Amino acid sequence: MGNCSEHAQLVVQFPTGPGQPITLSGNVTLTSSDGANSLKFNVTGIAAPDPANPGFLNNSYQATFTGGTGAFASATGAAQISETTKFTSPATGTGTWTMKGYVVTPPSAN
Repeated sequence: MGNCSEHAQLVVQFPTGPGQPITLSGNVTLTSSDGANSLKFNVTGIAAPDPANPGFLNNSYQATFTGGTGAFASATGAAQISETTKFTSPATGTGTWTMKGYVVTPPSAN
């Protein structure tokens, strides 16, 4: 997909006691920088502040692919996503991160 933008709508639940992770669930769309392709998926997971810097969260998600557009129009499957997020605006929930991975597609039946 290359460089892309991410739009995520997540429900975030903060812990009620010490030592518990932040839980999150929702849906995500990644759109290629040229707008030709998008990949959609649902996520559930946890986030925990980085012990060395509370401005960073270490996140772990289960993702279920639900389609997209262009090359990903019929995408299905699942993945595990691990990432570290740096929040650039705690008030708005804005963050920045780098994701690396790959999508494996089955061989064509032709």
